[in-house]
Amino acid sequence: MAASGMVGWGLGLKVTPQGTFYASMMTYDAYDNLENVMKHLSGGAAISVLQQNKLKPIQWSMRPVMGATTPTLNINFKSLWAALEAFNSFTHQNEASF
Repeated sequence: MAASGMVGWGLGLKVTPQGTFYASMMTYDAYDNLENVMKHLSGGAAISVLQQNKLKPIQWSMRPVMGATTPTLNINFKSLWAALEAFNSFTHQNEASF
């Protein structure tokens, strides 16, 4: 995996989106640069060494690419929680229109 630029992976819980058709957990892979991320998304990199005929394709609903920025340590959790509650309320009120 190191040859493909993969430097880590993990499992996490998602706060949003929420609903019947959304998973509340996610997995992620970490790569050393964007070029290796693109190789992974196109079927190369770390997964290219696996026996493709034994894999069941996954129909992804989304495959976001994220980059780490400087962490913010001065978070106002009360404001963040209020924003998340407002978003959740809005999403549930308008769920039928999505």
